[in-house]
Amino acid sequence: MEREEVAGNRAHTVAAIVAGLALGMLTSIFALTVGGGGHGIDSALLTVSSLIFAPAACLTFLGRRNHTGKIAAAMMAVIAIGFDVFLWTEVADEGVFEKAWNAIPGPVAIWIALWSAWQLLLLATVFWPRKQHS
Repeated sequence: MEREEVAGNRAHTVAAIVAGLALGMLTSIFALTVGGGGHGIDSALLTVSSLIFAPAACLTFLGRRNHTGKIAAAMMAVIAIGFDVFLWTEVADEGVFEKAWNAIPGPVAIWIALWSAWQLLLLATVFWPRKQHS
């Protein structure tokens, strides 16, 4: 592997981690903003998991054209779906979503977009066409 290619790969990896951390931090901040207003702090604390999952999702996207990257993304997607189900059951019983949406719809909508972003990135990675060997 050429030195420039290694440096380029390292730069992509660092950029993916930084972008994932930024996405995870923003998701967590908006979740705590919504939850901190008395609208479900337990649910908000669960979404702090995006500090781990968002950077990992960005990293798996780098491997979207190889088999290992797709397996990692699929495993993370299953875990993310599990978190979604758990979060929904936590929120649905108490009517937290409706309370938060009625009180502060803007931050709730932003949180939904941020929470969905890294999960959609995982799905894009899983379904991205594999690199064709020539």
